[in-house]
Amino acid sequence: MEQTQQDHLSGMDIQIDQEARQSLHDASKWTKFISIIVFVLGGLMLFALIFGGTQLITTINRMTGRGMNFLYDIPGSVFVALLVFAVILLVALYYFLFNFAVKTKQALISEDATVFNAGLKSLKTFLIISTVLSILSVISNIVNLFK
Repeated sequence: MEQTQQDHLSGMDIQIDQEARQSLHDASKWTKFISIIVFVLGGLMLFALIFGGTQLITTINRMTGRGMNFLYDIPGSVFVALLVFAVILLVALYYFLFNFAVKTKQALISEDATVFNAGLKSLKTFLIISTVLSILSVISNIVNLFK
């Protein structure tokens, strides 16, 4: 009985030559580097928000002239919550990019098609979320342009 190998990348009916394999390997290194940088920056931003939050609120109070109760106002609370949400969203988004890097590199080493597909699925999720956020940003800029 003939045994088929389902775990090799060549079993997916695509041919990956050495140049494509090297390109995928380089892409996984760069995406891992970029995602780690974003994780570090996200952690630093959360650290700054936690320990520098009072200074941030004081600065915003001076700029808006609203007094010391900015944090307790609804706009102030929403502002702080949106900052924390933005940092968490950024880190969560780049988790998918990190996941792509790790799984693609692992798949290239082990020639496991399931892991390779999981890596590509993570990249797809990253690109979908990035596209939605980009479209929302463009819409927001267009709306602010005509205000």
